[in-house]
Amino acid sequence: MANPGGHMEKTLFSDFRGVMKFELESRNRKNKAYSMRAFSRDLGIAPSRLSEILAGKQSLSAKRAQNIGLRLGFNEEKLEWFCNLVTAESGRSPHLKEEALKRIAPFRNGVMEQSLNENLPFDPKWYHFAIRRLTLLSDFKSDTKWIADQLTLPERTVKKAIKEMLIVGMLKLESDGKLNIRENYSLTPTQKRKKNNDLFFKTMMKKSFESRGKFSDQYRHHGLHFFTIDTSLIPEIKQIIQEFEDKIDHLTYKSKKHNALYTLFVSFFPNTKIGKDSVNAETN
Repeated sequence: MANPGGHMEKTLFSDFRGVMKFELESRNRKNKAYSMRAFSRDLGIAPSRLSEILAGKQSLSAKRAQNIGLRLGFNEEKLEWFCNLVTAESGRSPHLKEEALKRIAPFRNGVMEQSLNENLPFDPKWYHFAIRRLTLLSDFKSDTKWIADQLTLPERTVKKAIKEMLIVGMLKLESDGKLNIRENYSLTPTQKRKKNNDLFFKTMMKKSFESRGKFSDQYRHHGLHFFTIDTSLIPEIKQIIQEFEDKIDHLTYKSKKHNALYTLFVSFFPNTKIGKDSVNAETN
């Protein structure tokens, strides 16, 4: 996830090549016959040059980045993000690179992302985020009763949540009265809101368990694995998990059709004591 300081964690989408490779993989999944040559044709780049670009042997000019983004169907925000990724690597001066890197910071996977202020006038619950994403459904209705029914919530809870989100900008009300999503807000767990964060995760674990009795295997997936590791691999494993989450986030956001609201809940944690951390966890 990008941070306000202008320095980015290395993830699948923190460089423009990762974006291009993912687009190629996505098209290949939909059509197994879709090849690198087809991709180069669609991007207007010679196959040999595209191979060198993806291999890191060549970069892109600002003009070429703009053209590729348009050919990939990126919207205005995502196009700017993609071009900034290119400039951050191959800008003509250190100043241009630094400025591009700063402009990348608020974006993740092509979606504007902002961290919620710790001084929010309310404690964000799971349904605040669910309601926001619900607005992307093709059959969404800006009706509190409909929303409450979809999320199995009391209508008064939905009304209160919408009012709170409109105040802080997590939602916006269009001139025609329709509720709409704004930036992709994230919530970073902190000690200040620890009690609320704990409840947030407990609620989602419960909903995950309940889904096993509500939906067939066709519409859900639950996995559980036990394995022993060298703890020095933890950063690498967390990086792999982050890239996996990024892929799902990117794939679902770019979809033209949205007809269901889903939750991806990933946990990776130790089952045995590990130094001082196990003691701290047991006493908190």
